[in-house]
Amino acid sequence: MKNIFLIIITLLFSNLTKAQPGWQDFTPRYSYTILDENSNEISFQNNKSYSIMIDDVLYKTPNVPQDSLKPAIENSGIFEPQIRINDFSLIIHKKDFEQSQKSLEIKIIHKKDTMFICQTSGTGSFFSKYDFDNRQYETQRQTSDFTLQFVAGHYFFPRWSKDFLKSLPQTNGTVKILNADQRNFIVPKIVYDSICYLSPIYDNRQKHYDEAESLVVQNFMSGYYSFEKNVQQVTFDKPIFPFKIGYMTWRAPYFSTKEKNEYLGIVQPYYDTLNYSGGRGMIVKFNYVENKMKIWSATENLLYSSSYNLRHDTFNNVFYNQTLIRDSNCKDLIYNCDFEIILYQSKDDGNTWTENNKLTQLYKKHEFRELEFLDQHHALIFKRNKVKPQNKKYDIQQGVYYLLKDFVIIDSLKTPNDIHYNNNYNRYRYDVENDTIFLGNWSYDKYYTNGKTEYSQPILTKNNKKWKFQVVKKMYFINHSKPLLETIYYRNFEILNSTIYLNKHNGGLVFQNDNLSELHKKGLILENNNEVYLIGLSIGTLFSFDGGYNWYVYPLPLEKDSDYKLIEINNKGIISHIKNNSNNGKYTLDKIFNKFTKLNE
Repeated sequence: MKNIFLIIITLLFSNLTKAQPGWQDFTPRYSYTILDENSNEISFQNNKSYSIMIDDVLYKTPNVPQDSLKPAIENSGIFEPQIRINDFSLIIHKKDFEQSQKSLEIKIIHKKDTMFICQTSGTGSFFSKYDFDNRQYETQRQTSDFTLQFVAGHYFFPRWSKDFLKSLPQTNGTVKILNADQRNFIVPKIVYDSICYLSPIYDNRQKHYDEAESLVVQNFMSGYYSFEKNVQQVTFDKPIFPFKIGYMTWRAPYFSTKEKNEYLGIVQPYYDTLNYSGGRGMIVKFNYVENKMKIWSATENLLYSSSYNLRHDTFNNVFYNQTLIRDSNCKDLIYNCDFEIILYQSKDDGNTWTENNKLTQLYKKHEFRELEFLDQHHALIFKRNKVKPQNKKYDIQQGVYYLLKDFVIIDSLKTPNDIHYNNNYNRYRYDVENDTIFLGNWSYDKYYTNGKTEYSQPILTKNNKKWKFQVVKKMYFINHSKPLLETIYYRNFEILNSTIYLNKHNGGLVFQNDNLSELHKKGLILENNNEVYLIGLSIGTLFSFDGGYNWYVYPLPLEKDSDYKLIEINNKGIISHIKNNSNNGKYTLDKIFNKFTKLNE
């Protein structure tokens, strides 16, 4: 059974909020399709029991407009609302609309019932897209943005509504999404009026929008589940003066260690004075359970050093970092002080650090950008040189790869000195496929053309414990081969491609716009006994309390603007993760706790 909302109002809006000074009019259009109680599309030209009112002007059989709608052009400055509702289409001239004191409102009337729709936000599907190859505009028309069944009420559609309705997964067998109901978008008249009848230049418009959106979200939850959220700020083992804990981000990558629930990474606090503003990187060992970070710094005063480029040699289980140390005797402005770069290593998961003299000297000579570990003894570094081609007045970038054995250079490979090696086509790469390492390729063609561009492919191969550079000539072809489908097994279900199957194969979910394999790789599919959570979907968050037979949707992200660092679920069903939070320009590093609880029926 497919979960859809069966009101179909085919509406095209060039813009449903009035243009304000300084705003670019991106001319969105909306397509709605409205269905009757039998899920049939309504003909407003032939059905006398239905009529439409646009901004207090009534249209009913046989006087139903069928205007010729013009393609809209993004950022064109054109502002002309265009409405399509099934076989009803209407253009409202710009001057007439600007004289209105409220947002454009549509009423679908059937006998004594009325659907009130005041779509004030979002981008619709009907628009023209510029084709840069053919230097012309082409009109794109997709399926209706909103498919709804005629149900009376005052409707508010938050900005995410269109994507939500289009991305809601199909269900089959005994599987159901229990709270995916169109009526969730119905709000009290007083709330509807606060949005639709509010001047677009009114300062508190966002406040009223947030209140209306909150009510819609509560409608999804009401009678089904509750949602709790708690926040704990990450703490440190010592003061971070002169930095402020309120300006803190945790940078990727970060690595797990031998100790359970401990991770090694870099945090960047912010420092601001009259003569300098900027961040400093600090190595930290993070205990996830205690929510506490142990700091390592190359200098006692945190201000005089900054660590970056944390790397892990998995063959020898050694961590490396580059640290900038500035002259502590310099009393001038910080950015005028001398500094040096030292490379440190740790063989005990970041507890202690010592300088690696070979790497430090190698960096001082070559200032390499990348460091890759090939085996227990070999590594690869990469740098860029400035070179000036013949008959050119400017420098270009040349890439150089150095092969190391025990951090001593034993071989190198340079890209041509007449090709710029620093753009989307010719640049550093490091891709491992079986026993071959593919490095960044280059070509004399300005653009890579399918079936025409010949390029050079440098590789590293290993034979008899020795690594060797090679360069092979290839022709560029776009690979259209389909990826191999692999079944991913969980306790309660299986995933194949973008479909969830219950273990007994008596039902499932089919996702249209979400890659479940990617969610799996990111750790965003969680289980706790019969509880299942899918986080980071285009519809928000989807979860089940009974192993996947009955599902509930929370139509927002679990946490806004989060990449869900170290996300996990405990045996009490509490989902936790680390997030870099921002508020009014201040950044905090927080541990977020979320809990969904099923309400008693």
